[in-house]
Amino acid sequence: MLDIHVHILPAVDDGAKTHHQALQMLSTARNAGIDVLVATPHLRQINDDTSRFANAFNWLQPHAQAAGIHLLKGYEVWYQVLLEMSFSELGRYCISGTNILLL
Repeated sequence: MLDIHVHILPAVDDGAKTHHQALQMLSTARNAGIDVLVATPHLRQINDDTSRFANAFNWLQPHAQAAGIHLLKGYEVWYQVLLEMSFSELGRYCISGTNILLL
């Protein structure tokens, strides 16, 4: 099963507040039969610090793999941000390996 919208990255937005909570979310997802998760932190401003998102993702990815979950990067892009971007910039905010953008 695939979950395309989860705020699982620890201490990034309104999802997992701690590393421990993120690990609990992985366990709960796996127990529910989910084997693919798309981490979708909020992108509320065009100049959001995406390195913070990347660091949290890189920490979580090996834990997800150990739990039998394929973790993908994505963003929940606020439509105002979309209006400020050029079409060529959108690709970096799509779900990993796709042209799918979560708004």
